[in-house]
Amino acid sequence: MRISAVSLLAAILLINNASADLVDEGTMRGQNRIVFPDGSIYIGGLEKGKKQGSGIFLWADGAEYRGGFMNGEAHGTGLYLYPDGRRKRVVHNNGRLIDARMLSNVVMMGGCVFGEYYRNGRYTGWYKGDRIQGYVPHGRGVMRYDNFSIYSGQWEEGIMHGNGIISWADGSSYAGQWVRGKRTGNGTYVWPGGDRYRGAWKDNQMCGPGTYFYRDGKVVTGIWKEAVIQASE
Repeated sequence: MRISAVSLLAAILLINNASADLVDEGTMRGQNRIVFPDGSIYIGGLEKGKKQGSGIFLWADGAEYRGGFMNGEAHGTGLYLYPDGRRKRVVHNNGRLIDARMLSNVVMMGGCVFGEYYRNGRYTGWYKGDRIQGYVPHGRGVMRYDNFSIYSGQWEEGIMHGNGIISWADGSSYAGQWVRGKRTGNGTYVWPGGDRYRGAWKDNQMCGPGTYFYRDGKVVTGIWKEAVIQASE
C-alpha cells in the first residue's frame, strides 16, 4: 500500500487534533462541507465529486472518522471515534480496513475524563465537572435514562449537541443532528408504527426539504414547515 507523505502528515495532524470530541470545523476552515439528508456530514477535500485527501466524516449516530480519503473511500491512517466515546486508530486501503488498534481512554482530554456516573440514568463516556458542582456529559457518550430512553452521540455541557441517536421506550427513534438539545439540522425519525421521515428539522419539528416514507409504501417528498407539508414533488 502506498500512502503519500502529504496524506500521512495530514492524517497524523487530524489524529493529534482529536482530543476534542465535537467536530472542530475551524480546523477545517476553507474545506468543502457536505450535509446529507440523514444528518451525516463530510468536511474535507473533494475531487470530481468524491472525497479526496484529508477529511472528517461524521455519521448521523455520532460516530466519526478523521483521516485520509481516496476516490471517495477511507484510505491511509485515521482515527475512528465511536458514539460512546471509545477511540480506535485505523488504517484503510481503498476503503478496506487493514489494521486497527483501540486507544486507551484513561487520560484526561480537553478538561474531560472518560468514565461512568449515575444521575437520572447511567452515563458512560466523556464528561466534565466535579463532585461538588456535579458532572455533565461533554464529548461523546451514552446516557441510559431511568425512563428507558437511550441517547448515544455527541454532548456539549450536558446537552445533546452535534450528531447522535436516541431511542424512546415506545419504539420511536431519531438519528441525526442536534442543536442545544433539539432536533435541528438533518436527520431521520422513525415512528413506532413504521412510518419514517428523513430530511430537515428545526426545533424538534420537520422543517425544510424532506421525504416521508409511509409504512404502506407511499412516499412523499417536499418542503415541510412545522411538521406540515407546504409543497410536494
